[in-house]
Amino acid sequence: MGDLGRDAPGAQVAPAVAGLGSPVVPNGSATIEVTDLTKSFGDLEAVRGVSFSVAAGETFGFLGPNGAGKSTTISMLCTLLHPTSGVAKVAGYDVASHQADVRKHLELAPQGPFFAGLSRFALLGVGISR
Repeated sequence: MGDLGRDAPGAQVAPAVAGLGSPVVPNGSATIEVTDLTKSFGDLEAVRGVSFSVAAGETFGFLGPNGAGKSTTISMLCTLLHPTSGVAKVAGYDVASHQADVRKHLELAPQGPFFAGLSRFALLGVGISR
C-alpha cells in the first residue's frame, strides 16, 4: 500500500518554478530537508526512505498515486505524526525534536467543504477593503 520511496512505482517528487516568499532559515540551508524518512503503522510501512529538499522560494509539487504516503509525509513535516526513522527538518528545525519551532514556520491551506467558499485571501486571513 503506502510506498512513497525512491523506487515506488508512479511516485514523483518534483520541484517547480520560484514561489512567493522564502522563510528565514539558519545558515542558508534548504527550507525543507528530508533524509530517509520512514513511517510505519505496525506492519504497514506507509512511507519508505523518502529523501528530498526544497530551497527557499521554490514551489514544490508532491505527486504520487493514492496510498503512496504523501499525506503521511506532510503530516510528519507538520509535526502531526512522529517519524519512525529518518530526519526531516523545516526551516532548519528537526520535526521530531523541535515541534514548536517547526510550527512557527508553517502555513497551511486547508481543504474540505467548510473552506470551499473562502477566497485565498480569506484563507490567509488577509483583510481587503474596497
